[in-house]
Amino acid sequence: MKLNISSGATSQTINVFIRDSSSTTGAGLTGLVYNSASLTAYYALPAAAAVSISLVTQTVTGAYSSGGFVEISSANMPGWYRFDIPNAALASGTFCDIHFKGATNMAPLPIEIQLTGSTSDPWSTALPGAYTSGQAGYILGNRISTQSNTVKNAGLANFEFVMVDTAGVPRTGLTVAAQRSIDGAAFGSCSNSVSEVSSGVYKITLSAGDTNGNVITLRFTATGAQDRLITIVTTP
Repeated sequence: MKLNISSGATSQTINVFIRDSSSTTGAGLTGLVYNSASLTAYYALPAAAAVSISLVTQTVTGAYSSGGFVEISSANMPGWYRFDIPNAALASGTFCDIHFKGATNMAPLPIEIQLTGSTSDPWSTALPGAYTSGQAGYILGNRISTQSNTVKNAGLANFEFVMVDTAGVPRTGLTVAAQRSIDGAAFGSCSNSVSEVSSGVYKITLSAGDTNGNVITLRFTATGAQDRLITIVTTP
């Protein structure tokens, strides 16, 4: 099972399907409760040890409760359960893996969650047109998180991005300042200035000095617009 959830999201509830390992038809396993014998759940973040999840009682329509676990309907949706993900599992990183196992006749249930962006960003819809040449990534809110083939210590011409106002509307006619943080260092000014393309899209030519690191965070600011933060993972 694979999901996409924003990094840092809280009070997240998902529905999961647990298969009956004794069934030859792939039927769901019914009757599990939060304290069923030998039922366990763990989560793991990147390069981190597995963390035990304390399962607790829950109702199908109840308010979020960390580790909450309850069967949805043995008659109408056999094998489906509600699960409330602990906030710590989604707090940071690029992914989180969750694993249920142990109950009688229960097939192990792996859950992979891709953590995408930040819930602190006020603009949470996908923004078309902000991908840049030589770069692959996804957009969430007012940040672009990337898995990038931008080359380390090499210039990158016409790097494009979008500036928006507090309502999430692209802004034209801005004077945009550009800064970069290299491998966690303090922000400093980029080598070149920003120019406008059109329709709220702006561009900058990044110098080799701007990309001379493994992880580069770009910060673009302008009066009357939200800050634009862009993180690039470079390649050698």
